[in-house]
Amino acid sequence: MYTKLISCTFPEALREENNKLKKHNEDLTKEIEQIHENQCNDVEELVYLRWINACLRHELRNYQPGIGENSCQRPE
Repeated sequence: MYTKLISCTFPEALREENNKLKKHNEDLTKEIEQIHENQCNDVEELVYLRWINACLRHELRNYQPGIGENSCQRPE
């Protein structure tokens, strides 16, 4: 009789464990997808900032203040 009770609860315990593992796997998959998305956004932002930096460097190299202007002062 005891073995019959074990055989009834054992498959149920396996099903529960299986469901828990599936849920945990889904959660981890979602977390990985979110991390990947964040990483892609960070790379996109880095590329944009490098592009802006290159544009500003180009502007600074080509900047020539007008006659009588002090390049250290802000224009008003």
